[in-house]
Parts: sequence; structure tokens; C-alpha cells
Amino acid sequence: MLIHGAVDNDIHPPRAGGTQRSFGIYRGLARGHGVRVLCVVPNRNRAAREEVVAGVTLVRRGAWYTSAAWRLEQAGLMPMFVAAHGHRASAGRLLEALPGPADVLAQAKQLYEQRRDDTESFIMGGISDAARQRLQRDHVSWIVVSGDALRRISSSAEPWRKTSEITVYRISQ
Repeated sequence: MLIHGAVDNDIHPPRAGGTQRSFGIYRGLARGHGVRVLCVVPNRNRAAREEVVAGVTLVRRGAWYTSAAWRLEQAGLMPMFVAAHGHRASAGRLLEALPGPADVLAQAKQLYEQRRDDTESFIMGGISDAARQRLQRDHVSWIVVSGDALRRISSSAEPWRKTSEITVYRISQ
């Protein structure tokens, strides 16, 4: 699985608590996955533009506005979060350093859609054995139906609790 990360500083070598924490998380993820981290650094940064450390691919891209934002904050003229405006304006250029979609997003979307379909099939009264097994495997014990979905329920399952606002079904014992 490919995991993309983005930080607004250089996380290697980790020199302070925040960079130690960030690098540690990405290093842990890299034990079982491909990890590529975009580090937005000041232009004066002399580290390699791209390197692999402990299985983490670090991609450094310079941004002139980070140093300007830091200096303006130190002078008491502007808060540091003005750098976020620079990040937003440069997002397209910066994200080119993370080619391809991160697998985790595609898998999360697929899982969400499958669970949504499984839940809807239960609500509509036509859940398959495979869908029921997926819900049980993922420890889904309850389905709560509310709002507009209440009007569409045609489930043959007996509700655990039912009010005018919600219906609660217990999936497994």
C-alpha cells in the first residue's frame, strides 16, 4: 500500500519533538507499506531533494514564504499561520512530488462503498450471506437508521429498538 504524507518542515534528521513524532509515525508505517512524505522546507535547506531513510521516501520542496512567515511572526507583524496561504497557493506544484493516488484513499473509498451497500441491502431486506459475513468479520453489531432512510426501510429483520426518530437493528449476538 502506498501512503502519502505532507509536513511543513524537514523531518529528518528529527531535531525536535514534532519532527521526531512525525518521522517516527512514518517510519512505523514504512515497516509494512510504501511511504512517501512531502517536506515543505525553506529554500535555504541543503538536504537532498529526495532520499530514503528507514524505508521512508522523503521528498523536500523549497518554499520561500516559509522563512518570510517565520520572520514576520518573530517581528510580531503576522501570525505564523499565514504560511498556510502560501501552502494553499502552491499546493498544485507541491503535490506533484507525490505522484499517483495514495492506495489508502482508494481502499478507504472502496471499503466505505462496500459497507454502505451492505448496510443498505440490510435495510432494504435483501442482505446477502457474503455481506452479512463482511459485517460480522468487521465486528459490526448494530445498524442505526434515522432521517430519510427511516421512510425507505423494508427490512424483514426485527428491530432491537424503534422510535419515531430512529430504528436500531442488532446484527449479531
